[in-house]
Amino acid sequence: MSGDTLNKVQPGDPLKIPAATFNSMIDAAAAHRARAHDVRQLPQPAVPHNTVLLVQNSSGADRDRGEVLGIDGVVISPTDNQDEFEQRFALDGATPTADHAGRFVVLAEPIPTGELGRAYVAGACPVRIDVQDEAHLYADVTDGDASKLTSGAFGSALILWAESGTGTKWAVVQLGGGLQQRGVLLSVLVWRDGGTTDGSKTAQCDRTYTAKSLDGSVTLGTGLAPKMKRRTYGQYVTPPTDGDGVEGLGYFESDVTFVLWDANEVPAVRTDCP
Repeated sequence: MSGDTLNKVQPGDPLKIPAATFNSMIDAAAAHRARAHDVRQLPQPAVPHNTVLLVQNSSGADRDRGEVLGIDGVVISPTDNQDEFEQRFALDGATPTADHAGRFVVLAEPIPTGELGRAYVAGACPVRIDVQDEAHLYADVTDGDASKLTSGAFGSALILWAESGTGTKWAVVQLGGGLQQRGVLLSVLVWRDGGTTDGSKTAQCDRTYTAKSLDGSVTLGTGLAPKMKRRTYGQYVTPPTDGDGVEGLGYFESDVTFVLWDANEVPAVRTDCP
């Protein structure tokens, strides 16, 4: 066919490539290369890297990588500039206090005072910890100290690894992986520390308790009345005032406020019934 410029040839046939055919081959190769380049350049689905965010150092001093800032809010609020807040928000970081427990970042780079920089808000990161006890599995802010976290039986950061020994040590923690989380029931030890009665036929039990972590190393609160509803009348067998204590349940209402839910008060068995 004289008009067909794309005829195939057989092995041994003389190879004669008309100009139109050769040009078609070049055009096809160029188009294929362009398509491959376009595929490589296609934008990938946006995956927010929310483990690292921008934070402003408002602590009043230059801060180094691995230091800690408590979160006081955002630099630009929706009221100030909603578009800027939605597109490029940044957290405002201060020197940590006890009120910042569970609300802090670890710096991913040095940040001069008043400047913005990157910081870890979740996931694993390196940080210094004041290790109080090598058995501690958790850590949280150090009151008034931006240079390190402090270990404990509870805390909002899980210690994945730490240098051996006590004192200030380098560690790797998982931010957000700890036990000091709002509303999560925890096992604790309780001791009776107040009140006037275990309850009777005419009075409700009014005992209060001291709650500690299961290893006894951290006091979570004193004078705590359990939130679990007590009977209006009737006697309970209540935990002792000394010894090893008994196991109860509680939770953190906020990052620093512990609520005792159940002090393991057991209704007394009546022995005067016929």
